[in-house]
Amino acid sequence: MSTDNGKKTSRTYDVIICGGGLAAQTLARQLKLNMPDISVLMIAKNGFPLAWNDFKVGESTVEISSFYLGEVLQLQTYLNNNHFIKFGLRYFIGDTKGCISRRPEIGLTRYAPYNSFQIDRSILENDLYRMNLQSGVEIVPNATVQTISINEPGEPHLVSYQCGAGQTTTAAAKWVADASGRRCLLQRQLGLQQRASYSHSAAWWRVKGRLDIDNMADAKDSGFHLRVPYGSRYFSTTHLMGEGYWVWLIPLASGNTSIGIVTADSIHPFESYNTMEKALAWLQEHEPVLSGHLQGYEVLDFLKMKNYSYSSTQVFSSNRWACVGDAGVFTDPFYSPGSNFIAFENSMVTEMVRADLRTSTNWTEWVDEYNSFIIGMNKWLTESIQSSYTYFHLDMLMALSYIWDVAAGWSFIGPKMFGAVFHNRERHAALKEISLRFFALAYTVERFFNEWKHLTGNAYTFDFIDYLSIPFLKNIYDRNIRKKEITDELKAAHVQNLRDLEALVQAIFWLALEDVHPGKKTLIEKRPWINAWAITLDEAQWHSKGLFSPDTTPGDITTIMEQLKPLFRRKDDHSKKEDALDFGF
Repeated sequence: MSTDNGKKTSRTYDVIICGGGLAAQTLARQLKLNMPDISVLMIAKNGFPLAWNDFKVGESTVEISSFYLGEVLQLQTYLNNNHFIKFGLRYFIGDTKGCISRRPEIGLTRYAPYNSFQIDRSILENDLYRMNLQSGVEIVPNATVQTISINEPGEPHLVSYQCGAGQTTTAAAKWVADASGRRCLLQRQLGLQQRASYSHSAAWWRVKGRLDIDNMADAKDSGFHLRVPYGSRYFSTTHLMGEGYWVWLIPLASGNTSIGIVTADSIHPFESYNTMEKALAWLQEHEPVLSGHLQGYEVLDFLKMKNYSYSSTQVFSSNRWACVGDAGVFTDPFYSPGSNFIAFENSMVTEMVRADLRTSTNWTEWVDEYNSFIIGMNKWLTESIQSSYTYFHLDMLMALSYIWDVAAGWSFIGPKMFGAVFHNRERHAALKEISLRFFALAYTVERFFNEWKHLTGNAYTFDFIDYLSIPFLKNIYDRNIRKKEITDELKAAHVQNLRDLEALVQAIFWLALEDVHPGKKTLIEKRPWINAWAITLDEAQWHSKGLFSPDTTPGDITTIMEQLKPLFRRKDDHSKKEDALDFGF
């Protein structure tokens, strides 16, 4: 250790991680699990242990991040013992000012086969800190990174940091991972950041104690309470939705409840709820039932974020640097995807570092594909989700959009983690062409929903949809949300996934056509096999787009239509739901 011009130079490490939050702590653990003898320095801005009231957003996990935490990071027993098992995602649409039990609801009636979790972030990060110390990670808390000097290939990078008002220390490493959160140290330094197309903002806080959605419903409404028994709704990530916004309710293992308002700024300006006082007034106007039940709860904290989404032109480099977590990209939180990005990014970094330090593999040829996947997935999710805020209040459209989104995510995003696709070049190559065809379909569906929202009269609604009780959706879940590492098995599943999604798109088209153009009853009854990549409600474009000239083998969507049809009824028909939509069965 030497001193030069008042700067202290420490040892050279294999990896320096700039940051001490969830992305940093999980990356350090993954590196040490894969390479126990690797030298890792973590420079954390915060001190440890985090206080009980250090509130960090990002509590809700889904299947990908739960698999990463439980299986890849070997924390399954820890999660079961220290955090809530999540009761799925739950959505309330419709009349935002009426009784909660009268609003159309999407959610589960029993726990999903594969556990996900509601994470209390301060508890998890404190525990990861202790685990990492025990595994040999060197952690410098209460430190501020001042500069990151990226040097020429083959030369170690230099990171200068300062602890409090103390002396500046410079450390060297072969690899540098920026996990600095929204400070985006490398991204800003290298001019890589890109803003999202839409402006969306959020504010969130915690209240002391259990705020239970069931208590907001009429106690006499036995149908509402019995369809989700044993008070299980509380353990869901609950979304209360209206035009241009959603409000989350998330239970925490600390016994407190997280609440957040998320909006499209074009409909609900950030300035209308960016203080605690304004946020409570905003709830009184838009979600008065929740507002009424908040009376008497102690507010523990309040945070806010304007225009939260962004991307980057690059997150990984063959010059041995990487940006992970919020230091790289940040999509929309609607489907709780933040920890999914951490899972993919950290796994990619670990694989590159392992190949670089432990093998003679030419890992640099992977960098472009890794960048393309992270940046492309962020772009797709951000645009798809944020364009849908304008139809959050449209019952049937939103329900079908959700069904499409979860089917697509389970089919083509989940297997990349459960099948360790990015750890195996053969596996990745075998699935690439099918995945590209899926993404082309996904963008078509996104455009279709945004076309439909302008044409619908919102005449159809529903009472309750248990999405894992829809047989074709449950089949997609069972096929994909499980560990698979045989390339042929993964490829066969991908082929079937695309076929199933193509059939789902066909069904969505016919349901939308009945909603917008009910006069085309003869065509709807015939239901010819169409080109799912060409769907539109504009009849003038059907020929030019080749809607009725599919290049795939015709199939029979009768079964899927029979499963979707009974879910919906006309709002003016309160008799038998199964008579609501007549598709000629």
